[in-house]
Amino acid sequence: VENGYIYTFKIDGTFTSNRFSECSIGKFELNNSNLTLRFDCNGFTTGIESPEGTFIENFNKKNNEIILKPTYLNCIEGCGNKFQKIKN
Repeated sequence: VENGYIYTFKIDGTFTSNRFSECSIGKFELNNSNLTLRFDCNGFTTGIESPEGTFIENFNKKNNEIILKPTYLNCIEGCGNKFQKIKN
């Protein structure tokens, strides 16, 4: 990965990520078109999410990419991140 970060989703509903150096583990839940990421580090927050440590992303799968759009940011021109599967 050259520009970005990695999420690794596991069958048991947990994930790891290199998005934040302060916290790299958590639990996830996928409901309809929302992906909820609950980082599991005591006191972890970036100050932009509510509740602390919980990030809710609109989830859309297109071709071989997943597009995550944050619900916790107000983006005038829209914002989102594209992810590609890098291994099984």
